[in-house]
Amino acid sequence: MQASEGSYRDLEKKLKDGLTSISADIVDKYGNMKVALNVNATAKLIFDRLENLEELSDISSRDLMKLIEETEKENPEMLTDIKAQADSCEKLVDFIQSMKYVEEQLVIMRSKTTNRMDWGTAINTCKDRIQDTNTLLKDIQCEGFDMSVPLKHFSAEYSSLSFNCRYQLSTDYERAMNVPKVSKKKGRDHSNISFVVQKVETAAEQKSLNETLTAMNMIGQLPERLEAWKTIILDVFCEAIVSSRDGVDVFLIDMPTPDQTRFVMSQKPRGKKDKPMNVEKVLESMELFFSKLSEVLAKNELLDATGKSLTSMIGHTIEAPLITMILKDVIANAAPVCETADEDQQLFLHLIERGELFVVKMKDLGFFSQSAKLLFSLDTDTIFVDRRCFAILSKANKFICDTYEKLTSVGVEDNAEQNIDMLGEAFAHTEDVRKLYGNDMARLWSRDGESQFPSYFALQKCLVSESAFNFVNLLRDNMKAVFSTEDEKARARLALNAENIVRLYVILSPRKHAELFSSIPTMAAVFYNNCYYISHCIMTMSFEAKGDTQKTLMEPLLLDSVIRLRSVAADCMEKTLTRCRREMTAYLEDHSIFEHLPVNYKTTRRTFSSPDEMTNSADVIVPKEEPKLIKCLAACLLHIRLIANNLREVLTEVVYCKVVGSLISFLLDSLVRHVVSTSDFRENDANVMADVFKRLLEAVSNIVTYKEQSRVTDFCAREYFRLNEVVFVLGNRMQDIEHRWFNAKGPMAEHLTRNEVIGLVKALFSDSPNRAELIARL
Repeated sequence: MQASEGSYRDLEKKLKDGLTSISADIVDKYGNMKVALNVNATAKLIFDRLENLEELSDISSRDLMKLIEETEKENPEMLTDIKAQADSCEKLVDFIQSMKYVEEQLVIMRSKTTNRMDWGTAINTCKDRIQDTNTLLKDIQCEGFDMSVPLKHFSAEYSSLSFNCRYQLSTDYERAMNVPKVSKKKGRDHSNISFVVQKVETAAEQKSLNETLTAMNMIGQLPERLEAWKTIILDVFCEAIVSSRDGVDVFLIDMPTPDQTRFVMSQKPRGKKDKPMNVEKVLESMELFFSKLSEVLAKNELLDATGKSLTSMIGHTIEAPLITMILKDVIANAAPVCETADEDQQLFLHLIERGELFVVKMKDLGFFSQSAKLLFSLDTDTIFVDRRCFAILSKANKFICDTYEKLTSVGVEDNAEQNIDMLGEAFAHTEDVRKLYGNDMARLWSRDGESQFPSYFALQKCLVSESAFNFVNLLRDNMKAVFSTEDEKARARLALNAENIVRLYVILSPRKHAELFSSIPTMAAVFYNNCYYISHCIMTMSFEAKGDTQKTLMEPLLLDSVIRLRSVAADCMEKTLTRCRREMTAYLEDHSIFEHLPVNYKTTRRTFSSPDEMTNSADVIVPKEEPKLIKCLAACLLHIRLIANNLREVLTEVVYCKVVGSLISFLLDSLVRHVVSTSDFRENDANVMADVFKRLLEAVSNIVTYKEQSRVTDFCAREYFRLNEVVFVLGNRMQDIEHRWFNAKGPMAEHLTRNEVIGLVKALFSDSPNRAELIARL
């Protein structure tokens, strides 16, 4: 037992003594850097000692294993201690072997080998071994033995030798091919940039270069160089060829020396953006460039298991972005775009075929993989859907931004008789249409059939901009394409595109024409009509949908777009009316115009007559001797009449009456609010105002007309009747007022409140028992 224990301790002591001696040599060699030290001899001594310790451990281990087996039989209680000692020795042995491998790789990296692949292998192996040795160091440190200092020197030596090897490999590479690093920032001047490839004369030189490439790939230096190739090929040469739009005189290939080939960028100015793209010449120029590049790089390849050529490795980095560049910047720019996709299809397919020939050429040259394609799938039903959507959106944007110079009439005259018998006629006509056209109920709603049943189905006659009319036709054609397309993806994209162009109209049009709408009320009215015309046509388009699928595609357009259009139309019209009200407020905000009116002043038929009934002289329209109240009210009426005349031909009759009625309501309400808020009236002022307001009510009744009949009591009834009751109070006696009030059951009580009547009575009549009794009875 003691012999077994002593043998392990003796082996452990020998190993530690050997490592201590080796550690001192390593410190002298790598740490102290003694001048008189023979580095090669010391390295050989360190390596020999490590091998001797490894051999010693192998011999001793075989003998000691027998002792462990004997101990297990004779004295099992000592087995645990002996195994612990054996484990300590094994850790020392593993550490010694790992240090030997590290030193072995350092020797290779230090040697001036002609095979550069040995350097690549040594750099990777040494790095891994140093990491393993550091892991083993933690185990032997637990045994009280420290070898961290030698390992630090090993790591430092590895870093120095690795840098030297990498530098030498980079030097050999750049001697063979000088490719500058180019900035990727757009807009940088890339003229006169060049790269040079050295011609290799002998097979030995070619082999050495291939070994260098293989070693650089092993240690991770080659990917960085491939990125430099990608940048100079795509961002410099290919980008310049595409920008020229014809590929003429973009670059120059020459031989400054017999063994060098140089690719130089030309200083010729780039092509203009409005210059047409010549796809044939651009691709021919690219083919020339890559053919020459493939020729000078043909023999450069890796000598590892992959056997990849440098050409294919460069091609792998540029394949995807170059194909994208060909499609996006060359073919897409050359092919026309239209909203129907029929006109450009043949030419686009021809350009795609030419692009595919370029890809085949790149495969033959070795740059592209055999699986590369310009387009992996060319479905003629769906390939143009994105182009069609873009064309439709572009055309819609043009219509939206067009001015409102040209107007066109839509809808029908609303003069058809409205009675229940019309429904029977409509049903009979529907049956006739069904017999002729099957279930195509859209015939009832088409542009040609708008006047079939105007009272129930058609849009009332109004003016819209020609751009809006064209916009609706574009939207209708878009939806017809949705219904006729069988491909599900294309149908969904076109349906979404229809919704997008309506949203674009809602968002862009009010902003684009905001100044026009704010300065010219007629243009705001045209925009109002545009929105309602588009929403009306969207609703009629839904009758063209057949089946659940088509109806589902129409739902977003119906549910979302119609609401948005009507909302933005109402908002624009309300802003216009607000500006008009603000202008009238400027005339009525001075309360002094209602006071100190001329004694016994009477209005005439010409007081508030329309401009058609007056001469061109402003003095005749509003005479200078007229009181200021008359001038202000005449100015307000003139303002309303001007707007009414401008909007009458634009808006539908109902909308026209509502708009003008809104302005008249504001004017009448302003007068009522002033009168009922006044605390005291002169008798003459009250009589004059009663006469003026009565004449004003007669004038406004001729402005709001529907089907040539006055409809002022329909569209501004509340304000009209309130002012009419105020006129009655101003011009009558207390007894007449009481009779018209009639215990809150008379006509006056329908339009004026008790407090308003009491206020008027107090302002008109002096304090007396009769007034007090009247107020009590109200």
